[in-house]
Amino acid sequence: MKRPALVRAKHCLPLALPFMLTSCFTMMVWGFLPASDVDPVTGADETGFEYMTETRWSWGLFFGRLGLTPFTLVLDCLTCPVQAIWFGWPDDDCPK
Repeated sequence: MKRPALVRAKHCLPLALPFMLTSCFTMMVWGFLPASDVDPVTGADETGFEYMTETRWSWGLFFGRLGLTPFTLVLDCLTCPVQAIWFGWPDDDCPK
C-alpha cells in the first residue's frame, strides 16, 4: 500500500528543515561571511554570503564544524526573530 504524497512530505520535512534554516552562525562556522552587494538593475542592497578563501580545512576541522552545526542551527532559529526585527524583513511590495 502506497502512502499519500502529503504523508511522505510530512515525514521528510523535519529532515530537510535544518538545510532550509541556515543563517549567519552556521554559515560562519563553514567559512562564509556576510557580504553586501548592490543589484545593478534595481539598485537595491542585497546581503549574501561570500566564501573566505583563507578558511583552513583538515579532517579535524571538518568534524569539528560538523559537530558545531546542530548548535549553530538552533542558535540561528532562536535568533531569527531578533534578526528580523533588527535588520527588517526585505519586502519588495512595500515602498521604501
